[in-house]
Amino acid sequence: MKKQLKNLVVALFAIIALALVGCHRNETITVSDNDLWFSELSESQTFTITSDCSWTIEKNETANWYTISPTSGEKTNTGTVVTVTVNELENNNLREASFTITSKRGTCTVNMPLTQVAVEFDNILNTVFGVKKVEQWNTDFYGNPIEDTHFIGRYDPFDTTYGYTMYFLEDSTGVQVDRHKHQTVYYPFQYAFDAQERNLYIDFLLEDSTHESYNASVLLACDAMFRLQHEYKPHFWEKIDMAKIGTIDPGEKSILKKAISKSKRKGGGPIFNME
Repeated sequence: MKKQLKNLVVALFAIIALALVGCHRNETITVSDNDLWFSELSESQTFTITSDCSWTIEKNETANWYTISPTSGEKTNTGTVVTVTVNELENNNLREASFTITSKRGTCTVNMPLTQVAVEFDNILNTVFGVKKVEQWNTDFYGNPIEDTHFIGRYDPFDTTYGYTMYFLEDSTGVQVDRHKHQTVYYPFQYAFDAQERNLYIDFLLEDSTHESYNASVLLACDAMFRLQHEYKPHFWEKIDMAKIGTIDPGEKSILKKAISKSKRKGGGPIFNME
């Protein structure tokens, strides 16, 4: 009888221990995209959720201009594909919303912002753009974002006393002006725009005659914005939103054109330095 009671107690403790482990198990949710951007058209985009637990999706507002499917899923190593569909944009007004992915026990949440804007980038000649938002993150060996390293900084694009601005001139040439504490540096570039792919191609000529090139996703709304995304170094990424801040002052043009003929990037470091 004592032996049976002892075995029963041991079994009971084992069950309790397993239950405690299950309750305190770390839940993780990984998404394939940090945010979603849509054009003015009615369209759909997909992203993938990989998790070690079941999850649900809830909108953070009552917006009826987009739908999500599915809104729940189970643990899977291969990932669950989620489709987000937006209605056609009305009056070219900017739309912003977000939804939250929550694990079964609520110990892990991922917020997914989405934006819908009209795309129009036919004429950027004689235009100046400033930094509006900087987003940075590290990735693991598999390319997945590491949540604790995610950073978003918002800036006044009209404040040209620090950071950098981009000037778009004639003949598909432009200049990036970096303003540091003690000096201003000019980096000329060539640019081209693909309206069908909504892509702005930017190419810097380096001092060793090689090239440093980037593709910029074009997202223009009422504040005329486009996005640059690039890699600083292995596993460190940065995404920058540039906003239109005006036209080029005629007095600056001679300085900018002189920089195009003389300056070249040294390379070996981040192009868009926010010192």
